[in-house]
Amino acid sequence: MPPLLSIVTTVYDRADCLLSCVESVRNLHVRDYEHLIVADHPPSDAFARLESVVSAAHDPRCILFNLPERFNNFGIAPAEFGVRKAGGKYLAFLDDDNAFLPHHFDALIDSLDRNLDLGFVFGVGLWNNERILNDPVPAKGGIDLGQALFRRDLFRSLLNDSLNYSGYEWDWDLIHELMSRGVRYRFIDQETFVFRLKSYPHFPPDSPVARANRRIEELSAEKTRLEADAASLTTRCADLSRNVDAARDEIHLLRSSTCWRMTAPLRAVMDCIRRAFPHRP
Repeated sequence: MPPLLSIVTTVYDRADCLLSCVESVRNLHVRDYEHLIVADHPPSDAFARLESVVSAAHDPRCILFNLPERFNNFGIAPAEFGVRKAGGKYLAFLDDDNAFLPHHFDALIDSLDRNLDLGFVFGVGLWNNERILNDPVPAKGGIDLGQALFRRDLFRSLLNDSLNYSGYEWDWDLIHELMSRGVRYRFIDQETFVFRLKSYPHFPPDSPVARANRRIEELSAEKTRLEADAASLTTRCADLSRNVDAARDEIHLLRSSTCWRMTAPLRAVMDCIRRAFPHRP
């Protein structure tokens, strides 16, 4: 059965951002979704790190794709690929450095389920810890694509599953085109979308996988520290061993010297005196 919701994430090489993004999706209240992550053909080592993030999630709903070539067109090509792969009834977009709060889709899906005349709905966005995007009428610079939930069929029937846009603000061009074609929308006054999660340290994803990955990082750092300490102690032990050997050689040379042998009787007398008068200074 196709999922209720398709979430499309575009990424290039930011594995650390992708980890938080994936965890924010896995923390959603809605469970019937597919998370389509599309990479814009990064270098092989960077893609391997992205694969590690997805593999660590152990979630068949989270699927990673890699474009056959680099487009570098503000994520438009990866987003279009994701749209064409999307099989859900509803469609949402989430950049790799952004996040959904757990209840993000609760009211949005309910609104589309109850109002068949609506083409998309959107909530309030927290923008880079600088602004709150809560304009009930979509406007350029006042809405982010991640705030909105669309009916999947809109892209098929109106756009032929193509995103024929260009430039950094292509997401606004998409929303504007849908509005210009008479698509109805509704605003939901709830703060549920986070633009640039790192700007909101009080909203970190905290699923078991995220905690496990953080613990792995902590243990790796501790292992590195202990290895450095062990290497330092090994060097110190080697230095001490050389000093001990040098001292033993000096003692051996001293005891083998003529002076040592000639003063042996005097040392014997002094030993007898110390034993005879142990309490004298």
